[in-house]
Amino acid sequence: MRTHTHNFLSTGLSLIFCFVFSSALLAQGQQPMKTDFSDEELSLFIDINKEVVKVQQAAEQEMMQAIQETDGITVERFNEIAMAQQNPDAEVDMSDEEQMAFRDAAQGVMEVQRETQAEIAAAVEEEGMAFNDYRQIMMAYQQSPELQERIRSMVQAEQN
Repeated sequence: MRTHTHNFLSTGLSLIFCFVFSSALLAQGQQPMKTDFSDEELSLFIDINKEVVKVQQAAEQEMMQAIQETDGITVERFNEIAMAQQNPDAEVDMSDEEQMAFRDAAQGVMEVQRETQAEIAAAVEEEGMAFNDYRQIMMAYQQSPELQERIRSMVQAEQN
């Protein structure tokens, strides 16, 4: 069950960060997305992403702890309610006490998310890339199979 909980939070965290990065795409409007990044830009992106993953992993643990510290709800129940809230057709029965516990746990999770976003932005800047540039590459990576393959090839070459 712990693996399921960890996987859900990992997926949830990934979705949260995707949402953060997608705001950059929305801010760009309907402009064509840049995908022709230099090898140097992508190499720096790959290095920075290693640091970002460390921050995200620490945040996952903090989010689980925030839920566990809330009386009246378990991590498993929190996940069940959170998933049901993402599905408009799903219904979940909750007592008033459980609703309050979920709300309190969700506030703790959101605080961790805010802190994590700031930590990621600081880590990116510290590694020598503007956060907006990092988000632009991340969005392009999410949208472009060609860029995904290019980055995968660079990571594999780096490992060999």
